[in-house]
Amino acid sequence: MGTFIRFPEKISFRKAKEKVEYYCVWGNVFNQYRASDPKEVEIILAKNDIDINKIADYCRDYKKPMPRISDMLSATNWIKSGRGIIQISNSTTGQKAKELSESGILSTSTYQNEFKESIKAKNAAVDDDFNSYNHILNALTSGFSTIEAYLNMKAEKWNFENPKDTLIDNSNIKVNIETKIMNWIPKMCNGKSIQTDTHEWSCFKELKNLRDNHKIHPKQSTIAITYKEIAKIIDKYRYGIGLLLANMHICFDQKVPNLIIDTIFYPDIEVIK
Repeated sequence: MGTFIRFPEKISFRKAKEKVEYYCVWGNVFNQYRASDPKEVEIILAKNDIDINKIADYCRDYKKPMPRISDMLSATNWIKSGRGIIQISNSTTGQKAKELSESGILSTSTYQNEFKESIKAKNAAVDDDFNSYNHILNALTSGFSTIEAYLNMKAEKWNFENPKDTLIDNSNIKVNIETKIMNWIPKMCNGKSIQTDTHEWSCFKELKNLRDNHKIHPKQSTIAITYKEIAKIIDKYRYGIGLLLANMHICFDQKVPNLIIDTIFYPDIEVIK
């Protein structure tokens, strides 16, 4: 059968419990389950007749949605059919952003849809061994596009509220993703910033260099990579893209979307020989 990579069937109980705690502090949970510190979560759930150990055991199957406590996000894609007009308004300006007068699809969150595509490609890298490397490069490309789309969305709101101090990124003034993270976020978040002495930042830099050198500006005509190396890249995705995105939401005092939290708590890839 040869060597291949795969996700384990379950994550550890400890990791599943940490996932429940993360949801209650930073995720989309109902207000009665909200905690300000992970140490409070077990007590708060117990007051609501919920055993954190039972939820954690259930969440060891990381593909299952968080039960009971989670306030699931609304859909980000809408399909229209038949007559009539449907439109989306910009939540910042109140102006009409997009509309459909005939059958089609409307998207209410560019960055969340881009992240879903990134996750699909990341999972395909495990399911399709023969094309693993191409899939993971596509996952990284969509992952960094997600980060850019999120920051651009926040900059649009900032520019509307601060017309004399705008953040610009266009064809005439190009701003790279690191500059947006390092300079834009503190400006928009009253000094709160992404820390650069962390594991997630190290993973972000490594994954970005990989994407730039092999997808955006290819420097080699051939590639040789082991499944062990591919597994490490996929594992680092959880932090360099998943956890970094989560920390950005926290900087902006936003709840972290479920899919991002689920990504952070994916298991380590197994290399089977």
